[in-house]
Amino acid sequence: MNDVDVFEMIVTAPVVELDHPVAMIARGLRPHRAVDVGSVLHQFDELAVELRGSNFATLCDGLFGSGRFRGNLENYGDPENSLIDAVLERGLGIPIMLGVVAIEVGRRVGVRVQPIGMPGHFLIQDATSGSFCDPFHGSDLLGARACKSLHDGVFRGRRLFSERDLAAVTVPAVLSRILNNLEQSSLANDREQLELMLLLHSRIPTLSSAEYLSIATRLDAIGRPSGAGNVAERVVTALRNSDGNSELRTFLLIGVSIAVLIFVGVLLLQPSRAGFSGSRTTMIGLSLVLGGAIGNIYDRIVSGMVTDFLEFYVGQW
Repeated sequence: MNDVDVFEMIVTAPVVELDHPVAMIARGLRPHRAVDVGSVLHQFDELAVELRGSNFATLCDGLFGSGRFRGNLENYGDPENSLIDAVLERGLGIPIMLGVVAIEVGRRVGVRVQPIGMPGHFLIQDATSGSFCDPFHGSDLLGARACKSLHDGVFRGRRLFSERDLAAVTVPAVLSRILNNLEQSSLANDREQLELMLLLHSRIPTLSSAEYLSIATRLDAIGRPSGAGNVAERVVTALRNSDGNSELRTFLLIGVSIAVLIFVGVLLLQPSRAGFSGSRTTMIGLSLVLGGAIGNIYDRIVSGMVTDFLEFYVGQW
């Protein structure tokens, strides 16, 4: 079982935490360093022992107020800031990875720290008090107004802040954001590294069809059509699961297809009603439309969706 398969097994488990998946990402992207996943988890354990008995405020102070972990202001774009082994070793990171440290240490000491996926700047929140913290800039506790100021400082009027920006996000959403960051880093200049990042990304559940399609497009662009094809299958699954009213939609579309079938059938049998002579060309065209309508009805009844095209590969082509 390769790293991508192990990663998928971890992130699709009934209960998913952040420590193991982020360690797997670091291991996969450091083939020559041989990152030990167990060692990464042990470092979280050691931090938890030191901060045992903390609440949210003292946890943030112990991790970020002390300067043990801080934002890498000097070199924000360094991919090391997004790899958990380097973050734990250097004490430097970007907001989301510093947030991961707080979430995982908090979980071990009994403090429920929530990931807040605010656009432009990741935050953490105390699930008990509702206080926020921006670990990139220290340990100060923040309210919603201060978080809005952070948002507005990043976007400078290009985006309006919403209260929904301060909602907690899921573990898969955090992992997807981490991989998005890495895919925009200098590591992506290496085709093999980019392929691995995209394959790991494609294994995260609950991605939207648009996200899966973007991953498949990038895989195809770097000459990995087989990987793109596998991800495309996930697009189909995402589309099937994206609409809670998919059954109603299917019935409505079947009804439309039946209406088209009846209409075209009448034209074929009585072309004079439509005001044309019923030439051979017209009759052939209508017959093709009729065949398409029948195919649509069959596909929607049997599989709940219509297959518009089939794609095959011969080797890498």
